[in-house]
Amino acid sequence: MPPRILFTPESHRSHRATDGGRLGLNRPYPTIEEHDEALIARRNAAVGPGDILWHLGDVCHRCPVDWARAIFARFSGRRRFLVRGKHEKINVRLAWDVMFAVARVPEPLAGGGVQGVWCSHYIQRDWLRLHHGDI
Repeated sequence: MPPRILFTPESHRSHRATDGGRLGLNRPYPTIEEHDEALIARRNAAVGPGDILWHLGDVCHRCPVDWARAIFARFSGRRRFLVRGKHEKINVRLAWDVMFAVARVPEPLAGGGVQGVWCSHYIQRDWLRLHHGDI
């Protein structure tokens, strides 16, 4: 079976502001550590060992580099790519296969052919191959 290509945005692991109501997220975890553990468990339940994962920025935020590396080491998946976001001071120091500012990912379709997927951390009004079917 060919690897699946999966995408995930802004998990903000270790970002303490996600705990409270200040950002309006109201995530249901009493501590940031429980938040991080729940995100890791959910991610690893969805991503198989042969899958390819694209992180669309802001993976970890304001945590020690050793903690970010420990989290990263627990990520499942065969290949891991980062499309940089605005909180990447720590994340660019992790062992990504490749890092990008933006990227076009060719997603194979079940019936043959390819669907282009434009990946950016930031909102885009226009992107490469928009008028040629890329999403």
